Amino acid sequence: MLRYMSLYLGKQQHFSTKSLSMRIYTLTISLLLITAQLSYGQLKRTTNQSITANKVASVDIEFDYETEIERWPGGHIQIQTTIEMTNGNRNILESLIKEKRYEVLIKENAGKLTLNYKEFKQGLRVGGYEVFEHITVKVFVPEEVQISINGTAYQEAKTDDADGLAKSN
Repeated sequence: MLRYMSLYLGKQQHFSTKSLSMRIYTLTISLLLITAQLSYGQLKRTTNQSITANKVASVDIEFDYETEIERWPGGHIQIQTTIEMTNGNRNILESLIKEKRYEVLIKENAGKLTLNYKEFKQGLRVGGYEVFEHITVKVFVPEEVQISINGTAYQEAKTDDADGLAKSN
C-alpha cells in the first residue's frame, strides 16, 4: 500500500510541477505579447542641432512643420526637432534618426542661412504596418539675427515687460 501511495504522490507531484511550468510558460508568452503590442504605441524623441551664428545676419526658416521660434541671447542657433511616431517602435525611430532623416540642411550665402529638412516621403510602411510621424520644431535664434519664414519677414509678438503678455494695438 505504501508503495502505491508513493507512486501516486510521485505522479501527483510531477503533475503539479508540469502544471506550474505550463502556467509560467503561458504567463511569459502573455507578457511578451503585451510588451510587443505596447512597443508599437506612440514614441516621442527630441533631437538637437546647433549652428554657430557668429557671422550670420539673417536666417530663413523653410520648414513645412509646426514651428515655434524663440529669441535668446546665445551666440548660436539651436534647433530642436521633436518626432512623435505612431505604430512604430524605438528601433525604427532610432534607425531613422541615425540615417539622418530629421537632420536640418543648412545653406549659407553671404551671411544668410537657409534652414530646411530633406524632402522625404511622408508615411512609412514597416512590416506591413503604416508608421505615422508628427514633427514639431523649436528654433532658438540669437536676438541680433533677422528671421524670415519661407522668404517672408518674421513679425515677433510684442510683449509687455511687466506681465509678459502680448500687447494688442
